[in-house]
Amino acid sequence: MEIKPNPGKNLIIEVDGKKFARYPIKTHLITEKDNDYAKIILEYAKDFLKEGDIVFIGEKSLAASQGRSYPKDKIKPGRLARFLVKFVTKSPYGIGLSSPETMQLAIEEVGALRIIIAAFFAALTKPFGIKGVFYKIAGP
Repeated sequence: MEIKPNPGKNLIIEVDGKKFARYPIKTHLITEKDNDYAKIILEYAKDFLKEGDIVFIGEKSLAASQGRSYPKDKIKPGRLARFLVKFVTKSPYGIGLSSPETMQLAIEEVGALRIIIAAFFAALTKPFGIKGVFYKIAGP
């Protein structure tokens, strides 16, 4: 099997003077039925693995295998979620809590009171340039 880099990526990268090979490996569509992630890794990556190798996996596929992936159209954001996203700083690294749907999932996971308290303290500290207070209170 020929390994090709993903668009805009290189197979070999250098970090702190060390070279690392990155092998993007295509798998089947991973769902909550795929609850043995080690089995998936072995099935698809075994021909590439050597002693001491490190395997990195995608966050989205792992969340799907754990049943923590939800179709966006199945999430019904409440008023609190729609209000709070107006104050979320947009990140170039991903959607985070900047959509009403993801904010709603956070509210459902840790509770509205905890999210409100986290938002309150984040609002108090934001003018002073202190970042991350929301997540310290609300959790990761």
